[in-house]
Amino acid sequence: MMTTVWPRAIAHVDLDQFYAAVEILVDAFYDGVPGPTTFAPETSPYYDPKAVYPAQDVAGAQALIDGYRARTGAPEVVVTYNMVAGIPLQDQVAQMLQAQLQRVNGLRLEILAKDGAGFVTDTTTGNYQLALVAINGVNPDLLWQLFRTGASQNTAGYSDPATDEALDGARLTKDRAEQLTLYKAATERIAGEVGHRSWRYQTTHLVSADTVHGVDPSYNYFLRSDTVWLDQS
Repeated sequence: MMTTVWPRAIAHVDLDQFYAAVEILVDAFYDGVPGPTTFAPETSPYYDPKAVYPAQDVAGAQALIDGYRARTGAPEVVVTYNMVAGIPLQDQVAQMLQAQLQRVNGLRLEILAKDGAGFVTDTTTGNYQLALVAINGVNPDLLWQLFRTGASQNTAGYSDPATDEALDGARLTKDRAEQLTLYKAATERIAGEVGHRSWRYQTTHLVSADTVHGVDPSYNYFLRSDTVWLDQS
Protein backbone atom coordinates (compact mmCIF):
# COMPACT_ATOMS: atom_id res chain seq x y z
CA MET A 1 0.00 0.00 0.00
CA MET A 2 1.25 3.47 -0.82
CA THR A 3 0.17 6.72 0.76
CA THR A 4 -0.06 9.03 -2.18
CA VAL A 5 -0.68 12.59 -3.23
CA TRP A 6 -2.91 12.22 -6.24
CA PRO A 7 -2.74 15.18 -8.65
CA ARG A 8 -5.39 16.04 -11.18
CA ALA A 9 -4.65 18.37 -14.09
CA ILE A 10 -4.27 21.77 -12.46
CA ALA A 11 -5.10 24.70 -14.73
CA HIS A 12 -2.54 23.52 -17.30
CA VAL A 13 0.28 24.14 -14.83
CA ASP A 14 2.80 21.31 -14.73
CA LEU A 15 3.94 20.95 -11.10
CA ASP A 16 5.83 17.69 -11.66
CA GLN A 17 9.18 19.24 -10.76
CA PHE A 18 7.96 20.21 -7.32
CA TYR A 19 6.24 17.10 -5.97
CA ALA A 20 9.47 15.60 -4.66
CA ALA A 21 9.42 17.38 -1.30
CA VAL A 22 8.38 14.18 0.46
CA GLU A 23 11.55 13.64 2.47
CA ILE A 24 10.59 16.50 4.78
CA LEU A 25 7.09 15.08 5.22
CA VAL A 26 8.42 11.62 5.98
CA ASP A 27 11.00 12.91 8.46
CA ALA A 28 8.35 14.98 10.24
CA PHE A 29 5.51 12.47 10.48
CA TYR A 30 6.83 8.95 9.84
CA ASP A 31 9.85 8.70 12.09
CA GLY A 32 12.58 6.44 10.78
CA VAL A 33 10.73 5.37 7.64
CA PRO A 34 12.65 6.24 4.47
CA GLY A 35 10.66 8.07 1.82
CA PRO A 36 10.02 6.25 -1.48
CA THR A 37 12.21 7.18 -4.41
CA THR A 38 10.75 4.64 -6.85
CA PHE A 39 7.20 3.74 -7.85
CA ALA A 40 7.30 0.30 -6.24
CA PRO A 41 9.36 -0.89 -3.25
CA GLU A 42 12.30 -3.23 -3.75
CA THR A 43 10.26 -6.08 -2.23
CA SER A 44 7.70 -5.87 -5.05
CA PRO A 45 7.98 -8.09 -8.15
CA TYR A 46 7.20 -4.91 -10.11
CA TYR A 47 10.10 -2.96 -8.63
CA ASP A 48 12.05 -1.10 -11.27
CA PRO A 49 15.06 1.04 -10.32
CA LYS A 50 14.36 3.14 -13.43
CA ALA A 51 10.85 4.06 -12.23
CA VAL A 52 12.29 6.95 -10.23
CA TYR A 53 10.42 10.07 -9.09
CA PRO A 54 11.96 13.38 -10.22
CA ALA A 55 14.20 15.25 -7.80
CA GLN A 56 12.88 18.40 -6.18
CA ASP A 57 13.43 21.47 -8.33
CA VAL A 58 12.05 24.62 -6.72
CA ALA A 59 13.65 26.88 -9.34
CA GLY A 60 12.11 24.81 -12.13
CA ALA A 61 8.69 24.97 -10.48
CA GLN A 62 9.06 28.73 -10.10
CA ALA A 63 9.83 29.07 -13.79
CA LEU A 64 6.72 27.06 -14.71
CA ILE A 65 4.47 29.14 -12.46
CA ASP A 66 6.01 32.40 -13.72
CA GLY A 67 5.48 31.28 -17.30
CA TYR A 68 1.84 30.37 -16.69
CA ARG A 69 1.12 33.68 -14.95
CA ALA A 70 2.81 35.62 -17.76
CA ARG A 71 0.74 33.81 -20.42
CA THR A 72 -2.60 34.12 -18.62
CA GLY A 73 -2.25 37.29 -16.57
CA ALA A 74 -3.30 35.36 -13.44
CA PRO A 75 -2.20 37.10 -10.21
CA GLU A 76 -1.55 33.71 -8.61
CA VAL A 77 -2.16 30.01 -9.12
CA VAL A 78 -4.47 28.44 -6.54
CA VAL A 79 -4.36 24.67 -6.07
CA THR A 80 -6.86 22.90 -3.80
CA TYR A 81 -5.97 19.94 -1.60
CA ASN A 82 -8.73 17.62 -0.34
CA MET A 83 -8.30 15.94 3.04
CA VAL A 84 -10.46 14.29 5.68
CA ALA A 85 -11.32 16.62 8.54
CA GLY A 86 -10.77 15.71 12.18
CA ILE A 87 -7.58 13.67 11.78
CA PRO A 88 -4.69 15.57 13.44
CA LEU A 89 -1.94 13.80 11.47
CA GLN A 90 -3.59 14.53 8.14
CA ASP A 91 -4.07 18.16 9.17
CA GLN A 92 -0.37 18.47 10.00
CA VAL A 93 0.61 16.81 6.73
CA ALA A 94 -1.64 19.21 4.80
CA GLN A 95 -0.07 22.22 6.49
CA MET A 96 3.43 20.91 5.78
CA LEU A 97 2.51 20.32 2.13
CA GLN A 98 1.07 23.83 1.96
CA ALA A 99 4.28 25.33 3.36
CA GLN A 100 6.40 23.38 0.89
CA LEU A 101 4.39 24.31 -2.20
CA GLN A 102 4.09 27.95 -1.21
CA ARG A 103 7.84 28.33 -1.36
CA VAL A 104 7.07 29.05 -5.01
CA ASN A 105 6.01 32.67 -5.41
CA GLY A 106 2.56 33.01 -6.93
CA LEU A 107 1.47 29.50 -5.93
CA ARG A 108 -1.07 29.04 -3.13
CA LEU A 109 -2.37 25.76 -1.75
CA GLU A 110 -5.91 25.92 -0.38
CA ILE A 111 -6.72 23.12 2.08
CA LEU A 112 -10.27 21.75 1.82
CA ALA A 113 -11.16 19.70 4.92
CA LYS A 114 -14.05 17.35 4.12
CA ASP A 115 -16.13 14.93 6.16
CA GLY A 116 -15.48 11.28 5.34
CA ALA A 117 -18.44 10.86 3.00
CA GLY A 118 -17.69 14.08 1.15
CA PHE A 119 -14.03 13.16 0.72
CA VAL A 120 -14.86 9.74 -0.71
CA THR A 121 -17.47 11.17 -3.05
CA ASP A 122 -15.12 13.85 -4.36
CA THR A 123 -12.23 11.41 -4.79
CA THR A 124 -14.24 8.75 -6.60
CA THR A 125 -15.90 11.28 -8.91
CA GLY A 126 -12.75 13.25 -9.72
CA ASN A 127 -13.86 16.40 -7.92
CA TYR A 128 -10.40 17.39 -6.68
CA GLN A 129 -7.05 18.79 -7.73
CA LEU A 130 -4.83 17.21 -5.09
CA ALA A 131 -5.93 14.45 -2.72
CA LEU A 132 -4.31 12.03 -0.30
CA VAL A 133 -5.22 8.43 -1.13
CA ALA A 134 -3.90 4.93 -0.56
CA ILE A 135 -3.10 2.56 -3.41
CA ASN A 136 -3.34 -1.04 -2.24
CA GLY A 137 -0.08 -2.28 -3.65
CA VAL A 138 1.26 -2.28 -7.18
CA ASN A 139 -1.27 -4.75 -8.51
CA PRO A 140 -1.15 -5.16 -12.29
CA ASP A 141 -4.85 -4.86 -12.99
CA LEU A 142 -5.16 -2.03 -10.48
CA LEU A 143 -2.50 -0.12 -12.42
CA TRP A 144 -4.66 -0.41 -15.53
CA GLN A 145 -7.74 0.81 -13.66
CA LEU A 146 -5.94 3.79 -12.12
CA PHE A 147 -3.71 4.99 -14.96
CA ARG A 148 -5.21 3.82 -18.27
CA THR A 149 -6.82 6.67 -20.20
CA GLY A 150 -10.56 6.60 -19.58
CA ALA A 151 -10.47 3.71 -17.08
CA SER A 152 -13.23 3.67 -14.47
CA GLN A 153 -10.99 4.43 -11.49
CA ASN A 154 -8.75 6.93 -13.27
CA THR A 155 -10.38 9.87 -11.51
CA ALA A 156 -7.18 11.92 -11.77
CA GLY A 157 -7.59 12.09 -15.53
CA TYR A 158 -4.07 10.78 -16.14
CA SER A 159 -3.49 10.13 -19.84
CA ASP A 160 -0.32 9.07 -21.63
CA PRO A 161 -0.23 7.04 -24.88
CA ALA A 162 3.00 5.23 -23.95
CA THR A 163 1.55 4.21 -20.57
CA ASP A 164 -1.66 3.04 -22.25
CA GLU A 165 0.28 0.93 -24.72
CA ALA A 166 2.32 -0.75 -21.99
CA LEU A 167 -0.71 -1.42 -19.76
CA ASP A 168 -2.80 -2.77 -22.64
CA GLY A 169 0.03 -5.02 -23.77
CA ALA A 170 0.56 -6.36 -20.26
CA ARG A 171 -3.12 -7.24 -20.02
CA LEU A 172 -3.11 -9.12 -23.32
CA THR A 173 0.12 -11.11 -23.16
CA LYS A 174 0.25 -14.59 -21.64
CA ASP A 175 4.02 -14.43 -21.30
CA ARG A 176 4.86 -13.66 -17.65
CA ALA A 177 8.30 -12.22 -18.41
CA GLU A 178 6.90 -9.95 -21.12
CA GLN A 179 4.12 -8.86 -18.77
CA LEU A 180 6.59 -7.84 -16.08
CA THR A 181 8.62 -5.89 -18.62
CA LEU A 182 5.54 -4.02 -19.82
CA TYR A 183 4.29 -3.21 -16.32
CA LYS A 184 7.72 -1.87 -15.41
CA ALA A 185 7.70 0.27 -18.54
CA ALA A 186 4.34 1.69 -17.41
CA THR A 187 5.60 2.49 -13.91
CA GLU A 188 8.63 4.26 -15.38
CA ARG A 189 6.30 6.57 -17.31
CA ILE A 190 3.95 7.14 -14.37
CA ALA A 191 6.78 7.91 -11.95
CA GLY A 192 8.64 10.13 -14.41
CA GLU A 193 5.53 12.17 -15.19
CA VAL A 194 4.41 12.11 -11.53
CA GLY A 195 0.98 10.72 -12.29
CA HIS A 196 0.98 10.32 -8.54
CA ARG A 197 3.61 10.75 -5.84
CA SER A 198 4.05 8.27 -3.00
CA TRP A 199 5.62 9.47 0.19
CA ARG A 200 5.31 6.27 2.17
CA TYR A 201 5.17 2.54 1.54
CA GLN A 202 2.80 0.93 4.01
CA THR A 203 2.93 -2.70 5.07
CA THR A 204 0.30 -5.25 6.04
CA HIS A 205 0.92 -8.01 8.57
CA LEU A 206 -1.06 -11.26 8.86
CA VAL A 207 -1.23 -12.62 12.41
CA SER A 208 -2.17 -16.26 13.06
CA ALA A 209 -2.35 -18.65 15.99
CA ASP A 210 0.44 -21.17 16.62
CA THR A 211 -1.79 -23.95 15.34
CA VAL A 212 -2.23 -22.33 11.91
CA HIS A 213 0.46 -23.13 9.35
CA GLY A 214 1.17 -22.40 5.71
CA VAL A 215 0.11 -18.76 5.88
CA ASP A 216 1.33 -17.31 2.61
CA PRO A 217 0.18 -13.77 1.81
CA SER A 218 -0.94 -13.52 -1.79
CA TYR A 219 -1.85 -9.87 -1.97
CA ASN A 220 -2.10 -7.32 0.84
CA TYR A 221 -4.91 -8.44 3.16
CA PHE A 222 -5.41 -11.84 1.55
CA LEU A 223 -3.72 -15.21 1.93
CA ARG A 224 -3.51 -18.34 -0.16
CA SER A 225 -6.22 -20.64 1.19
CA ASP A 226 -4.74 -23.62 -0.67
CA THR A 227 -1.59 -23.58 1.47
CA VAL A 228 -3.15 -23.09 4.93
CA TRP A 229 -3.50 -26.03 7.29
CA LEU A 230 -4.54 -26.42 10.93
CA ASP A 231 -2.70 -28.45 13.56
CA GLN A 232 -5.49 -30.21 15.49
CA SER A 233 -3.26 -32.47 17.55
